Amino acid sequence: LGVPASAVNRFRIDDGQLALGSRGNIVSVVADIDQPIVGFSVSLDFDSDKLRLSEVRLGAGIAGLEPEFSQGVIDNARGELVHGVVVSLTETIVERRIGAGQGVELLRLVVDVVTEEPGSASLDLQNAGGVPGRRNVMTDGNGNSVAPSPQLSDGAFELRRLLPVIKHIQGNFGVAGDTFLVVGFNFDQDGLSVTICDHEAEHRQLGDGQTL
Repeated sequence: LGVPASAVNRFRIDDGQLALGSRGNIVSVVADIDQPIVGFSVSLDFDSDKLRLSEVRLGAGIAGLEPEFSQGVIDNARGELVHGVVVSLTETIVERRIGAGQGVELLRLVVDVVTEEPGSASLDLQNAGGVPGRRNVMTDGNGNSVAPSPQLSDGAFELRRLLPVIKHIQGNFGVAGDTFLVVGFNFDQDGLSVTICDHEAEHRQLGDGQTL
């Protein structure tokens, strides 16, 4: 439910790291809200040469309210997203609202990293003109934008290769040529090599992505 906020409205995306070539990363759009709201719209830009948005899901802060409207447009060619949510379109159930609080998760963006080059990328919360326009707004029960207008805090992401990490080794005893298991993380990346006592070893990755 969050901690009550005081005279501040904000959309934000926290900074983080994303693995090169990774798929299905979850990036949250969270909000600080100083009064109960019935709906909102989120608009952002991103570098389509580096990132791709495959899906928008309801965040934990609003999913239980079962909004009557949740719809948007993802344009991966232009690197643009706009998504609007209205909790209640029916006057008889307008009592359902998103409560005031801090760190309310509104949306979960499913992000793929399409570049293989290390660097950085951002998800920029932006208001844009045109027809139709794209705006970051919160709305009250009368459909009016709440004041003050939400401040916008963009998310910056480091794009990097995640180094393999060995958690433990099983069956590493016996005679030369015996097979043993290496269990860990980040083994499912291109170009992985395995070296034992300064000698390259034949290896095979099992289906769990965590075992060699």
